[in-house]
Amino acid sequence: MDDQQLIAVLLTKDEIFRLMTMCHDSSMYWHNHWQKASDDPNYHLSKLGCEAVRNCNKEVADKIESIYFALKARD
Repeated sequence: MDDQQLIAVLLTKDEIFRLMTMCHDSSMYWHNHWQKASDDPNYHLSKLGCEAVRNCNKEVADKIESIYFALKARD
């Protein structure tokens, strides 16, 4: 069986925008941790771990952003 399943969610354009901003906030949060891990080798999170989370989140954020701008272009 495939590890990934597609799931449909109904969201309004405003909800897509809020989701996009939450993704951006998460990106900034993990970027800050990544920066701290880069500057301090004794930081409680690793630079590579923070980078991995950022990259996974970016995949979702890019999809949400594409949906938002596609909807905006239709208006």
